[in-house]
Amino acid sequence: MASSSTIFHAFMTEDSHSTPAPVTQPVAIFDFDDTLVFADSMLHWQRWYARRRKLWMVALWVWFAVAMRVFGKPAVWLKRAYMGTANRETPDSLKNLVRQFSREFLSQCGLTEILDRVWMHHALGHKIVVVTASPDFYLWNLEDLLPDHELIATELEFHGNRVWNVPKLAGRNVKGEEKLQALADRGYVFPMHGSFAYSDHISDAPLLESVDHAFAVRPDEELEILARQRGWPILRPAEPWDEGATRLKKALWLVFGPLGPKWPFLQLPLGKSRKRLWRRWSDTLLDAWKEAGKENRQGFGELCRELERLSTRLKGAAPRVARALVQKPLVNLGHPSQPGLDRVWATGQSLGLTPGALDSLQRMTYQAPGCAAARLVPAPVGSDGLFQMYRIENAQGGDRVLRLLLPGVRDAVAIDLEPGVMDPTVAKDPILRRAWEGLLSELRPSLALECDLSREQRIGDELRGLFPEKSEGIWIPTSCKVADNGLEGLVMDATDGFALTAYFAYLRETRRLRDPRQEPTPDYTAFASFIANTTPLPQGRELSLRLWKLISRPWYQKGIWLTLSGAEDVRVIPSDDGWMISMSDFASALELPEWCPHALREWDVVCPEGSHDLDELCRAMGWGDHHLEAYRGRHRELVEMVWHPLLRGSETTGFAFEDWKLDGRLNALMGSGHQQDNWPIPDPCRRVFRTLWWLRRSLAAIGDSE
Repeated sequence: MASSSTIFHAFMTEDSHSTPAPVTQPVAIFDFDDTLVFADSMLHWQRWYARRRKLWMVALWVWFAVAMRVFGKPAVWLKRAYMGTANRETPDSLKNLVRQFSREFLSQCGLTEILDRVWMHHALGHKIVVVTASPDFYLWNLEDLLPDHELIATELEFHGNRVWNVPKLAGRNVKGEEKLQALADRGYVFPMHGSFAYSDHISDAPLLESVDHAFAVRPDEELEILARQRGWPILRPAEPWDEGATRLKKALWLVFGPLGPKWPFLQLPLGKSRKRLWRRWSDTLLDAWKEAGKENRQGFGELCRELERLSTRLKGAAPRVARALVQKPLVNLGHPSQPGLDRVWATGQSLGLTPGALDSLQRMTYQAPGCAAARLVPAPVGSDGLFQMYRIENAQGGDRVLRLLLPGVRDAVAIDLEPGVMDPTVAKDPILRRAWEGLLSELRPSLALECDLSREQRIGDELRGLFPEKSEGIWIPTSCKVADNGLEGLVMDATDGFALTAYFAYLRETRRLRDPRQEPTPDYTAFASFIANTTPLPQGRELSLRLWKLISRPWYQKGIWLTLSGAEDVRVIPSDDGWMISMSDFASALELPEWCPHALREWDVVCPEGSHDLDELCRAMGWGDHHLEAYRGRHRELVEMVWHPLLRGSETTGFAFEDWKLDGRLNALMGSGHQQDNWPIPDPCRRVFRTLWWLRRSLAAIGDSE
C-alpha cells in the first residue's frame, strides 16, 4: 500500500513530468511573489494557516527556520523548514486547506494591474505560465486568481502527519537560472518569438534576458538598475505602503510569523483613521503644488507617487480630486501625464472580501441573464475610487465582468465630503484654493449619482438604443443590476481590449518614429507586439470621427454628456471583423434636458447676451445663482470658450480638434490668470471642458492623417 506521502505527492504533481510538446504560441511568463501578489506567498500561507491551527506550533516552526538559516543552512533549507508545519496534515486535510486558502485569502492579495495584464494576454491567445520558487502545494488552485495557465514551482515532498520532519525537495529549487531549466523541461525553448516575462527580483534576470519583451514589476534596486540599462519597462502597481515600509513589515512578518503585522489593504479605512489619512493626503498635495511652482520635476513626481498611494488607499473622493488637481501643474511642467496619477482613477489597490462576501458575489452572478452556469473569479482585476471589477467565466459563452460597488464606499464618500475633511482653507495658494472649491462643488452632487447603479443601467440601455448590435464600430455592453446581502453591482459583457489612453500613447509614438533618427521606446515595442496579429487599428481622422460619434450622438439626441477626462473606461477592441471602441462606465455621465443641446447650438441667436433665455439655459445646465452672478455680463465669453468646439463639430466633420483657435481657448481656461479670476468653472461646463481638453490634447498629438 502506498504511503500517505506518496499519495499526496502524486496528487500534487499529477502529469507534471509527462513528455512535453514544443511550445510555439506566444508565451507570457509571470513570477508569482511580489509580481502577481503582494509579498511572499509563503508569508501569506503561514499566517493564514496559523489562524486555523495551533498558533504556538507555527511560531516555533518559524523561529526554527530562522535559526537554521542563522546557523549556516542554505536558503533552500530555510524554505523547507518554514513549510514544515504542513507535515502534520494528511493529504486530504491539506488539500482542503489549500482550497480554502486560495479562495479566501490568496485571491484577495493580487496586484490588480498585473492581473488585468494576465487577462489581456489570455484574450490575445497567449499561453500563460507562472514560474516561481515558492512551494507548489498551496498554488494548485490558482484558477481563483488567473485564467487558464501552467504552473511551474518548487516541489516539496511531505511525509504526512509527522510534525517535526522537514519536507524534502523533490526536483529543482525553481529560482534564478533554474527557472530557465524548468521551463526547458516543459518544452519551452528560448529565445522564443513574441514572448513576454514579468518579475520583481534580480534573480530572474536570466529569464528576463531570454524573452523578447521583459517587464520589471515593482523591482528591487538591482533589477531596476538593470531594467534601465536594458530599456525594459518598469511597472509600479499601486500599493498602500511605500517601498521602505514594505520591506520592514515583510521582515517582521518573516521573523515573527503569525505574530507579525497585518497586511493593510484588506478593508476600506473609515472613521477617524480616514480623517487622519486625509490630512496626510492634503499635506502631500500642498507640497506637490509647491514643488510644481518651483518647477522641480523630480520632487513633484515623487510627491505625486505618494499622493497616488494615499489616494488608492482612501478611495472614495480622493482619487478623483488627486487627478483633477494635478492637471494644471502637469501642464505647467510640460508633462503629458504623470505615471500613477494619470491612471489613479481607473486602477489601484483592491479591497479584500470575506468568504461570505465572495459567496454573495457568486449569487449575484447567477442573477444575470445567461449566467446560470457562470463562475466568478474571486481575484479582482481592477479597482478605482468607487468600484471593483471581477471576471466571470461563463460556460454558456461570452465572459462577463462584475462591477461591484465597494462595500462601505457610500460611508467613505460621506466622510470625505464632511465640512473640514477636505478643507480648502489650508491651501495658501489662491489658484489651488479656487480649484479645490470648484471640485468640491462638483463632487458633492456627482459622487452620489455615480453610486446610483439603477441610473447607470438606464443610461446604458439608452445608449444601446443609439448604437444597437455593435453598429458603426461602437459597442455599448449590456448590463444588469444585481444585489445580495447588502452588496450591489452591475454584471456586464467583458470588453477585452486596450485602454484608449494606451492606444493614444502608441499612436503618438508612431508619429514620432516617422523621423528615421528616432528610436522606439520599450513601451512602444511591447505594445506593438500586443497588436501585431490583430486587424489594423484606426488612426487620425477615422479615430476622431468614431470618438466624436460616441460623444455627440448621445448629446444631441438624449441630452447625455459622456464625461471623458482620461478615458480609461473607453477601450479599443480589435477583432476579425474589424475594430470597435467600447465604453462601459456611465456613472459620471451628465443628464440634461433634451432641449439644452439644441438651445446651445442656436444660443447666439435665441439667447443674446443679457437675455432671460440665456439665464434659463445656464440654470438648466446646472448653474447656481452664485455662478450667474459671478459671470454676469460674461456669459457669452464662457459659453463660447467651453462649448465652441462642441458646436463646431458634427458627425460629418467630427470634433474640430485641428482648429488652431481652440488651443487659445483651452489654454485660456487652463491658464493661471483665468483660473484665478473665474474659477470655479460651473458644472457641467467643467466636465465638458475636461473632456474636450483631453480630446484636443490626445487627438492633436496623433495627427489628422495616417
